[in-house]
Amino acid sequence: MKPKSIAFSLVGDITTNSRALRQLRTLSSAGFLVDAYGFSNHPKELSFENVTVHSIQKPTKTGPQFFLQAHYKLAKQLKK
Repeated sequence: MKPKSIAFSLVGDITTNSRALRQLRTLSSAGFLVDAYGFSNHPKELSFENVTVHSIQKPTKTGPQFFLQAHYKLAKQLKK
């Protein structure tokens, strides 16, 4: 049986967020294939079995426009 795929996203840097890292480890150990998307201007390498981390350039806007820009950037990455 083929493992199920999950897209995981975080408006922030996945590599420095302990809660996100814990969730990714749990998903990985449960056998899921995870594409994790996070926003960072200084991406760091991260390696988990079954997890691929994609770093997206952090939005430059502030307030509600920040989230709109983040949405568009994530949608663009998911179409690839």
